Amino acid sequence: LVHAGCTISSLADPARCRMDRPIQIIVLGDSHEVDGFNVFSAAYGNDPAVNLITFQAFNDCNVEFDESGPFSKVEGCRARLAQLIDPKFVSSLKGVVFSQNKPFDDSAGYIWRVIGHLRSMSQGLPVAVLGGFINTRRECTELYSEFHTFSACKDPEFVAFSAFDERERWSLPDEVRGLDYVYVNKMRLLCREGSLASCLIEADGEPAFYDMHHLSLAFSTLVGRRMASVYGDRLTLAGFPPPMRSR
Repeated sequence: LVHAGCTISSLADPARCRMDRPIQIIVLGDSHEVDGFNVFSAAYGNDPAVNLITFQAFNDCNVEFDESGPFSKVEGCRARLAQLIDPKFVSSLKGVVFSQNKPFDDSAGYIWRVIGHLRSMSQGLPVAVLGGFINTRRECTELYSEFHTFSACKDPEFVAFSAFDERERWSLPDEVRGLDYVYVNKMRLLCREGSLASCLIEADGEPAFYDMHHLSLAFSTLVGRRMASVYGDRLTLAGFPPPMRSR
């Protein structure tokens, strides 16, 4: 979905970016931005008032900060970061989605600072943070080939990380310690008994992920639908539009 969608580099292309729509939502993160885009597309993609924009990932941008906000000296990142300090663009935003493999890990701190900067430019800007899920030590497809079940991808023997209690493990940077946001807890949505054994690991015949952690389209769609059902009221209260399920 995301490859044909609106990116921060294609804002001037009306075939991809509907900047005339009243609700502009940007998705920020690492390579898991795609997950966030697909999750929110499942909840809002059919809403004619919403345009979803991806930043195209902060990976390798070497983000720095000065009095104006975040910037990058890296070719390919410079112009994208410049949009995030442009008052016209930032004032058009009606929501921020943070989608990262481990969004509360110390390595994600600079993106939290970017979000804090956006909030400082646009008071009350709604923020949603998609929690982490499962990382495996080997690719899920490789495990499936060996064990003939996707359940191998949640076997504790092969799980390198699971996001249970992720917010308790790390602390946010001081600059955003008091930032309010909607935490979309994937473990709550997907692991009903609070254990790895109870986690869903496939959707519509697709594994949760083919590699070691990037969500498949079918699984992202499942997350989006469950998010709309469980977190729809909270998202709406925060300032996001009501997800499609509640209309």
